Amino acid sequence: MKENVFLILGLCLFALLIAPVLCVAQEDLPDSKDHPLLTRMPGFCISDYEYKEFDKADFKNSKGEDIRVEGHKYRVYCNIKEEKTAPGKLQVLRNYQNAIKKIGGSTVYESGKEAWLTVEKGGKITWIYVDARTCGEYELTIIEKRVMVQEVVADAKSLAQDIRTTGHASVYGIHFDFNKATAKPESEQTLKEIAKLLKQDPKLNLYVVGHTDNVGKIA
Repeated sequence: MKENVFLILGLCLFALLIAPVLCVAQEDLPDSKDHPLLTRMPGFCISDYEYKEFDKADFKNSKGEDIRVEGHKYRVYCNIKEEKTAPGKLQVLRNYQNAIKKIGGSTVYESGKEAWLTVEKGGKITWIYVDARTCGEYELTIIEKRVMVQEVVADAKSLAQDIRTTGHASVYGIHFDFNKATAKPESEQTLKEIAKLLKQDPKLNLYVVGHTDNVGKIA
C-alpha cells in the first residue's frame, strides 16, 4: 500500500513539475520570430529557433541532388498549440509552396512531406526547406544568399578585343529572374553594347553559351 501511495505522490509531483513547461510551450520561444518572407501556419507557436549570421545547409536541386548553400541561416521549429487541431502534413507543405509561388518563387524539389523552395527577392536568393513529416510539428530551414553585384559591365570594344585575341568573350551584366528566360531591365546597358558590337562588324558570327547555377530546368 505504501508503495502505491508513493507512486501516486510521485506522479502528482511529476505532473506539477511539467505543468509550467506545457504552458510555456503554448507561447513563442523568447527572441524567436517568423522569417520576413513567411508567416507560420495558424495555431502554431515557435518552440525552437536558431539564427546564424553565416552558416551552411544542404538543399536539393531539381534532380534531387544535394547542394550546399551558404548565407544567413534561420531554423524555425513550430508546434501546434494544445487547444488547436493540427492540419494535415500535406496541407502544411502546400501552404508554404503556394506562399512562395505568390511572391515569384518556386518549388525546386519535393519528396514525400518535404519540399525545397527558392525565391529571388530584394537582392537575395532565399532557400527554404520545409519538413512536415510529423503531424502537429514542422520545421523550416532558411538560407538567405545575397546576389553578387556585378560592378564591371563589358563594352563593345573590349568584347571585340577578347574575340580577336582569344576567340571568345565573357559577358557580364545580363540578369534574369529565377527559372525565367526574360532579361531584367538592368540588363539593358550590356545588351546595347552587344548590339553595338554586332553593328560594328555585320559579318561577325557568334555562338552564345549561357552559364548559370544547377537549379531549375535546362530549357
